[in-house]
Amino acid sequence: MRDILDNIHHVFVNNFEEFETHINAQLNDVDNHILLDLSDISGLNALTDLEEILSNMPRALALMKRVDKDIETLLFYIAQYRDGLRFVRRKMTYLLTVWCDYQQCNDILRSSGILQWDTSVCLHLDLLPNISEFIESLQDIIRADLLYIPRQGIYNYQVVGKIIRENLHDQLPLISMKLAKLSETYRQNVTHLQGLIRSIINDIYSQHSHMTKGFHELQQSYGSDRKLISIALSVSILTITIILIAALICGWCVRRDNSGSKCLLLAMVLISLISSLMLLVCLFYSIMGLIMYHAVCTPRTSLERHDVFDTHVNHPFNKNETMCHENQNIFDLLRVAGLYDVNSLWKEMSDNITPEYIIEFRDDLTKLVILTEEQKIRLSHTRNGKLSDYHGLSIRKVLCHKLSQVDLMKCKVYLLEFANKFLNSAKHSLAYQYRMNATINNMRLLSNDINQIASLERPIHDLINRIWKDTTTIDGLITRYEDFNNSILLLIEEITEAEYFLHTRGAEYINALIQEFYQYLEKAFDKYVQRVSEECKYIIGRCVPLALIHKRSLNNLCHYLVDPINGYWLGLFTCALLFFPIVLVAHKLLCLYRVYGHIGSAIIYFNSAHFACPACTDTPFVPAPYVISAGNQIHLCGCEEAFKEKDA
Repeated sequence: MRDILDNIHHVFVNNFEEFETHINAQLNDVDNHILLDLSDISGLNALTDLEEILSNMPRALALMKRVDKDIETLLFYIAQYRDGLRFVRRKMTYLLTVWCDYQQCNDILRSSGILQWDTSVCLHLDLLPNISEFIESLQDIIRADLLYIPRQGIYNYQVVGKIIRENLHDQLPLISMKLAKLSETYRQNVTHLQGLIRSIINDIYSQHSHMTKGFHELQQSYGSDRKLISIALSVSILTITIILIAALICGWCVRRDNSGSKCLLLAMVLISLISSLMLLVCLFYSIMGLIMYHAVCTPRTSLERHDVFDTHVNHPFNKNETMCHENQNIFDLLRVAGLYDVNSLWKEMSDNITPEYIIEFRDDLTKLVILTEEQKIRLSHTRNGKLSDYHGLSIRKVLCHKLSQVDLMKCKVYLLEFANKFLNSAKHSLAYQYRMNATINNMRLLSNDINQIASLERPIHDLINRIWKDTTTIDGLITRYEDFNNSILLLIEEITEAEYFLHTRGAEYINALIQEFYQYLEKAFDKYVQRVSEECKYIIGRCVPLALIHKRSLNNLCHYLVDPINGYWLGLFTCALLFFPIVLVAHKLLCLYRVYGHIGSAIIYFNSAHFACPACTDTPFVPAPYVISAGNQIHLCGCEEAFKEKDA
């Protein structure tokens, strides 16, 4: 419930403060927003592009100088690479046609592609433009100091924003004041809701505190005594059990004395002393446990199981009790109780924050001048230089990476393998063996030249990649269309058309933008109020978590507290009831386990024909007739026959 309070404060206060801050920021920048939208629709963004192009000229000049140096270095490396390929091709052709007068040498010359080594178009850079002319044109544009022209045009256009700000000067503060009032209204709603929810918290505490209080009082009243009594009863039961087990062992296995009957007699005495007390104590605590179980753990009805969290609200202003169901939330509870309705918040906040009457923009923009004719002519002069035809594609389309038709290293390995297998074989005659050896040595020397030529490929590729990157960057800096000439021409035309649009339709479009801005404020406010209402209806204050907490608390209370206590005392009560049949059985076994003897040599003979045990039959004890005889006089006492029958 305290989390619900925090969520309500966050939604009603913190979120509205963020919304208010956002709206006030929009109000402060409304002239800039309208100015940007106006420049988009009129095409006056070309003025910004023109200013960006002219401001990028120094950086473009630095990159162009680096491109010029890279192209100069590239041409040198390409020339070295091309001349090396031609030298190796010429020498290899001479070796395989003049020195090696075999058909296999002619075939290997054609299949290895040596004759096409220097025919790649990437080795011929004659179509590259003159970069120094571009550099001179860039320097001329920088020296002409044309950057102030588009910046002056931007400053002239900013005057429109000031006019728009002055036109809205009387209405924007009213919106801010209304937002401040609404913020205060939200704070009042939060204070009211927090008071209601705190009363619900108090109701929950008051309704469920009696259970905690009952357990606390039970613990204080009977907790310590119950612990001592339970220990004493458990020790007594354990003692009686041990004595009975000892009596059974002695009665069955040890018949030399009366240990079994004595243990049974002691157990009967203890049971007689303890059983009554145990029954009374167990009955008392069992009845208390049943009352506790009925109050806490009795299974609910289907309606009560659905509405586990049966929190009732009894507010001083509303005497009707309401209940928060599991599929509802706190705001439903308050609405049913008639204490607070979120829909009333929607009605209360439904008023528009924008003024009812919007002042129209009626200033004259026909006299607005973005660029003068003289400034446009000066900008057009930049198209007459050598830079007018510049585009990086004219440089990049000449450059490529395929310097040779074949891979030099693979071709070198292929030629050396041929030389080792064919030219160095022993089938040649002595006259040709000298020429073959010379051919092999020269081919090995040429392989070293091929390694040096191939080492130039890496720096050539690096230079080409850097030239590609720099020219692409220059294109982004000083061009917007096909080339520099068309870029400047089209941008000036767009600026002229934008100026005409401002003269003819500027005021009309500004009014439309102001109207659209106020509609945006209304939609944003309505959306915020709707979101707050939906948050309160469907997200904040759900009763499901409360119901789960309540259900889990009851389950834990019954499972871990009530059920173990009741089970313990019920077990002791059952044990006390079992003592009564145990006493009867022990009484029967008492006579069976009793062992009778005699003193000295006298033999006592009981005439048991008509004698019954008084302990077993509850009859009065009447001594039976008996005869005492000693030693050798047994045949004179009339007992001899009885002893013989006994021995038989």
